[in-house]
Amino acid sequence: MSQYINQFDQKPQEEVSDIKKIVVYLKSIRSLLIYAVILLFLNAFLILIFNY
Repeated sequence: MSQYINQFDQKPQEEVSDIKKIVVYLKSIRSLLIYAVILLFLNAFLILIFNY
């Protein structure tokens, strides 16, 4: 009986860790997108400077 109780106790923890992994993954994607946008603006700024 204690084995079943332990199994049910562990399942929510695994789901929480999966949710945390998804959140970290989404945050990393968001930071990469912000980094890409900054690089695009920087690139456009440098092109404007060196074309004039």
